[in-house]
Amino acid sequence: MPAGSLVAYKAADVWKDFATIKEIGGTGIAALGSDISSLEGKQVSIFSLDGKKAFSSASFIGVMPSLAPGIYIVKAGNHVQKVAVK
Repeated sequence: MPAGSLVAYKAADVWKDFATIKEIGGTGIAALGSDISSLEGKQVSIFSLDGKKAFSSASFIGVMPSLAPGIYIVKAGNHVQKVAVK
């Protein structure tokens, strides 16, 4: 559940019956380019939310493509993450 809503969930019908309720922070969406150095040399693919491939590199060299603002799915090696482009 979103951070700051623990008290409301513990009092809500159905939710109050759960033994453990935890708050989580954030959205799970990172900013694109926040740590691209860790991607160098990896196979990188970027997809739009409708599944269209926006970028692909067999061996990423550290230069991010120009993408329209939005939310994307980035697959680098075996790691997958949602990213936001502003």
